[in-house]
Amino acid sequence: MKLFQPKTVVLAHCDLPCGVYDPAQAKIEALSVKACM
Repeated sequence: MKLFQPKTVVLAHCDLPCGVYDPAQAKIEALSVKACM
């Protein structure tokens, strides 16, 4: 199915290991996503 094939290839940096993101905020956002499911 072409519907689920990526249109653009992107690259990401290290995310969590680099310490850019606050783990407390990530937990809040993860719980919000879980509640929507």
